[in-house]
Amino acid sequence: MEVYLTFDDGIQPGTEEVLAILKEMGVKATFFLVGMQVFYAYRRNSTACLRVLKEICEEHAIGNHSFSHANFFYADYYREDGPRLNDRGERMSIRMDFDKNRSVLNHYLGIIYNKNGEERNGLLARGQKKQLARLPGRNSWYLPAGTVTNTGQPYFHCEEGTQRPAKTLFEDGYHLYGWNAEWCMSFEFHKEAVSRIKEAQQEGRLNYHDKDSIHPDFDMYDAQHLEKDRLIEGWEDVGQRVLTLGTHNSVVLLMHDRAFRKSAAPDFTRDARQLKSLILFLKENNAVFKTLDHFTG
Repeated sequence: MEVYLTFDDGIQPGTEEVLAILKEMGVKATFFLVGMQVFYAYRRNSTACLRVLKEICEEHAIGNHSFSHANFFYADYYREDGPRLNDRGERMSIRMDFDKNRSVLNHYLGIIYNKNGEERNGLLARGQKKQLARLPGRNSWYLPAGTVTNTGQPYFHCEEGTQRPAKTLFEDGYHLYGWNAEWCMSFEFHKEAVSRIKEAQQEGRLNYHDKDSIHPDFDMYDAQHLEKDRLIEGWEDVGQRVLTLGTHNSVVLLMHDRAFRKSAAPDFTRDARQLKSLILFLKENNAVFKTLDHFTG
């Protein structure tokens, strides 16, 4: 049984905790990074951000998850082809959003590796040969012929409204991945961000040139936010689901870094331990963990 652990929306609170568990367990994963989140992580602590990015690059696989992550408005993002740039309704296309993310992430990778005389082409981790992407908020796939089926045609399975951007990204050289299993969590930050943005828009305060205005950043370790965006099911349920799926298919498991961040005292590692328990359980059931650049269908 092949299992592909995937973590979305980093670099953010929780990414370091996830990396520590993966290192302890000797398991590799795929990280779908969001440029806006990496920008915020760098702003909070540039040294820590670059250290985390370097570890992902050298030990795991990197995927492009867009720069904006649709700024929380998914339906609008796909209906109108990209995030809004100003109050005149002008937009950056979805293709441009992914191009921007690749450029921004490579900028940070350049800070890391140019010091060592290395050059990096494309959004690739060390040893990674295929560029990976995942659409924000949508479970869509677009893969080369022979990856999933033997029809001689590319394989695609796209949620409504996403086939065009999925095909565009595929034509740009990305292998586009969704998921077939998810570790369910709550999404309070998304609801709060949408509420803030709508309120600012209604009051004429929304500033499209201010990242914090169009994509609010939260201190996820602050006491008032610490229990938001947490797991809503235990590792046992997820593990059984993966085993059931794994009898016939490879399993691509969707998770979000922030769900595993430090918990409230005294049980700081509550959710990180859940991830460790899941990996132990799957190992005991003969799971083979791979990154998505080695996906075999």
